[in-house]
Amino acid sequence: MRFMKAPKHNKDSRKNHNVILYVDTKNIDKCTIDENSSFDQYDMDKDNHKFKIKVEADDTITWSGLSISSPNDKVIITKIKHESDSNIFGRKNLRGRCCDDNGNVIGTVSNNTKGKSEIYKIYFQICEGNNGGLKKVVFRIDPQIEVDP
Repeated sequence: MRFMKAPKHNKDSRKNHNVILYVDTKNIDKCTIDENSSFDQYDMDKDNHKFKIKVEADDTITWSGLSISSPNDKVIITKIKHESDSNIFGRKNLRGRCCDDNGNVIGTVSNNTKGKSEIYKIYFQICEGNNGGLKKVVFRIDPQIEVDP
């Protein structure tokens, strides 16, 4: 009697990472970006430049923003721009739409980036719910992404 091996289960290891930028929309201005924005909802004193997420090839990252001071304000992620040589998304800029959707930007990590780190910038604007208007100011912070080998 001959036994056949069961086929290997090809598990889909891709993950979706949600990165939320919390913003004090009432108090932020060009000079107080670091004091009024954070990736930690409860600690605005954390250094945004040291924030790092770890991903693997083919993972998807969704960046979104949330106001912590005004429920009617929308934080709109307008662009993710890579700043280092690795370019893990395969293009220099990932863009979102402004004030006409959820304000999210989505990127997929390229296959050829294992073991590389990415320095990138997040650009965002605020759509004030009470006034219904978009602040003309574009804010920028620069966290990091590391691709696991």
